[in-house]
Amino acid sequence: MVRTSSFLISGINIVIHPHSPEKYIELFNDIYKKREVKHVRGYQYIMIGELWPLNNDPLKGLKGSLYRFLQIDKDAVWFDVLKNNKASKEDLSRIELPENLRPNTEIYDFIFYPIGHTLYISLKSTTKIRYRYPTISISQVNNGLNMLFSSFDIIEKYGKVETTIIPDKIGRASC
Repeated sequence: MVRTSSFLISGINIVIHPHSPEKYIELFNDIYKKREVKHVRGYQYIMIGELWPLNNDPLKGLKGSLYRFLQIDKDAVWFDVLKNNKASKEDLSRIELPENLRPNTEIYDFIFYPIGHTLYISLKSTTKIRYRYPTISISQVNNGLNMLFSSFDIIEKYGKVETTIIPDKIGRASC
């Protein structure tokens, strides 16, 4: 039996003024270098985790990955499922969560074309969690980008970065 796989791609138009392809490349490089993590929903956070030039020429495009992951609040109430009770202070003292690691990381590949200032992203993660490949909505991608673009130093350097979801570029394909 032949198995088919599907993917979902959507696009976002990104605008800065004045806009030149070089400025858009600089914007994405600045966001990537900051390694900034932004809250998008519930316990989910987002960041640009990878970025490199397409075919070794950034003017042709930038290829990258958007990471979405959980950020655990260590100060929140913890529950012991074996004792059916809140975790004790002793239980909590044994928890060691490294500051640099994040659980349930989902990776979404994208391509950004600076000459059209358009980002196209796969809305299906390349990482499997519990036997499935999670998906992300284009609205959440858009919100995440807006959060990344809203840092004081980014606004100071580029002005307000505007994003618009491209509704007619949503497509589904099977292979």
